[in-house]
This record gives sequence, C-alpha cells and structure tokens, in this order.
Amino acid sequence: MSDVAAQSGVCLTIDCHSFPSAALPYELDQTSERADICVGTDLPFHTPLLIRAAIVAAAKGEGYSVAVDAPFAGALVPLSSYRKDRRILSVMIEVNRRLYMDEHSGVKNPGSENAQAALGRLIVTAAEAAARHAST
Repeated sequence: MSDVAAQSGVCLTIDCHSFPSAALPYELDQTSERADICVGTDLPFHTPLLIRAAIVAAAKGEGYSVAVDAPFAGALVPLSSYRKDRRILSVMIEVNRRLYMDEHSGVKNPGSENAQAALGRLIVTAAEAAARHAST
C-alpha cells in the first residue's frame, strides 16, 4: 500500500460486503429499517468527506437508499498505516442482500445484475474521488 501511495499520492482500499435485510441477533444495530447501501467510514483520517459524499450521491443517483456507518461502521486500514499515513484511504461499501438475492433460498433475484453493475459504478466513483483528493 505504501508503495502505491508513494507512486500515486494515495492508495484507496474499498472494503465490500453484504448485509442481511433484517438484523441478526449478534448485531449491535438492531434497527429494523435498513438502507440499500451502507457506507462505512474512518472519518476524518482515512475516509475524506469527498469520497464519502461522492459514494452517497452516486448511490442515491442509482435510486438506492443510503446510510453512513449504519448498520455497520468503519473501514479497513492496515495497522501499520492506521492513523499514521493520510495517503492510505479506506471506505466500506456494503450492499443489502435484498437487492440481489432471496435471503431464504440464496437464489439470485432479478435485481442482481443491476445491483452488481451499480456496485461497480460506486467503486469507480470512489476511485475517482480518491484521485481528486490526491490532487488537492
């Protein structure tokens, strides 16, 4: 990561996961209403507001509901860089499973291709925002 940051000014880690539409018993956030997309951050050190705002706007532009740091928060950063190297950026993008599958059977639903394509666009948006951040 530090090699990439040295060459290009930043290194962005995008941590992607999915989460169930209903909270599981072990989850701290038991809120029943869950957004389509969760953006996890490490504000203000490793997730610049520019990146968070770009992902939120892009997801809303795709027609998805968005929550920041809910139901899950944070973003992965290597311990060697954590709160030490501002060139190492990180954001988590979590997708609600209801967008792409039947959660009981595990079978893809008709929205799976749209969700997959939208996630790809969100990743590109994050990368572009990181590049803009590096140039400031």
